[in-house]
Amino acid sequence: MYSFLKLVLFAVLSVLSAQLVPCLSYVIPQRMLIIGCGNLGSDVACHFKNAGTHITATTTNISNAKLYQYVDDVLLFNDDNKHKLKKTLSEIDHVFISVVPKEHNTYENIANNIAKYVENIPKRVHIAYISSVSAYGTITNGDEVDEYYNKSTIFNSRALDLLCAENIMQNLQSNGHSVSIFRPQALLSSKSANNDLSMVKWASGKRLPKTYGDAYMGVSHHDEIIKAYKWCLKKNIEGVININNPPFIRRTFFDTVCDKYKIPRPMWVDDKIQNVDNKRIVCKKLIDSGYEFLIPDVMNLR
Repeated sequence: MYSFLKLVLFAVLSVLSAQLVPCLSYVIPQRMLIIGCGNLGSDVACHFKNAGTHITATTTNISNAKLYQYVDDVLLFNDDNKHKLKKTLSEIDHVFISVVPKEHNTYENIANNIAKYVENIPKRVHIAYISSVSAYGTITNGDEVDEYYNKSTIFNSRALDLLCAENIMQNLQSNGHSVSIFRPQALLSSKSANNDLSMVKWASGKRLPKTYGDAYMGVSHHDEIIKAYKWCLKKNIEGVININNPPFIRRTFFDTVCDKYKIPRPMWVDDKIQNVDNKRIVCKKLIDSGYEFLIPDVMNLR
């Protein structure tokens, strides 16, 4: 009887483990490729490496010694390294892309260069692409802007460039991959102390237009992005995803931080400037899925 019960228990545990392991491996990536290991990419690398993920980072400069403290492998990302690239891509299960164009390059060109490699990954992987709320264009009336916002906006060249790059990434879904496109606002690093001071110090004592001060602003802390990324993996949330700590009025934030650090407030003057970006980013997909913000009040950020 005892042996029979052990056999039944073993069978039940086997079934449960077979069901749980795929979910666990999706929430905690086993092997991740990070394309763009700058400020955000290196924070992502550190977090997942500490959780046990094998991290490979790409670089255009193999002598970049700083990279090696964050990752397990460094891979030169160019056409001369096709064989190693192909081998690495066949082994990874997650790709995290956070690349900012330099000089005369564009988001669209970078996305095209990345896509030509990633689209040939032989198995389904999750691709996270860091875009920006700038893709919504300039919105001047303080509208709430969620992922489904479809009112007319002022599109500049940056917004159009970002939208083209996002479309290239979205098209990778036709290759069977899962794609999440994150739109953060002003990025704040996990490594910097006094983050709030670094945001406003430049404005201390300066004359600034009231229209600029009365506009909404928001930030996206690296720790919040990492938490939201993991949440989206767990909940299988795809497509465009706003990731922005709750917005606030710029003037209130600047004055509060200046008072806290005992530095002069900006002088808010009546000079009017046209087309001040004034949008309240709403993370509807995250909120509707039950996400709880790690930093719900940026006004008290340390």
